[in-house]
Amino acid sequence: MYRIFAKTILSAYSSLEFFADKIDVLVRRRVAAGYSGNGICTSAQRQIEEIVVLMDKKANLINLKLLADEVLASTDRASRRVLEDKYIKKITPEETMEQLGISRRTFFRRLDRAEESFGKGCFARGCDTKWFEQNYFDQSWLKDLFDGFCQKEKTKHKK
Repeated sequence: MYRIFAKTILSAYSSLEFFADKIDVLVRRRVAAGYSGNGICTSAQRQIEEIVVLMDKKANLINLKLLADEVLASTDRASRRVLEDKYIKKITPEETMEQLGISRRTFFRRLDRAEESFGKGCFARGCDTKWFEQNYFDQSWLKDLFDGFCQKEKTKHKK
């Protein structure tokens, strides 16, 4: 289970700011719609509730990025390097292996250990399935990432 969290959070990492910025756009549109006189009758309370929900989603995305940054900072340099190369910088395993001067087998062993360690670091900070469901499953792209990694893990164990 640790690896599923690690892969989900790290795969989402580079998109977190993008989606947080998109939420800002939605909030601005929501505010503008309330003042545009466009004929849609939405109460101020309803608009505020919608904006608060959007801002909560943004805060959750920012907190997820901060969690990832904190856990990455606490990992050893070699683990951090393979995780950042693979998930954040999107460098191919071959390029990382060449830069580090390691074999394919060594790279994937390091990656497995790093993912496990990262997942455990997230878990130690309160990140479990219930927490992830409560905070992130309202955002389909994160739920889809998580479900995809769960499915891959199930398929891997059936073999």
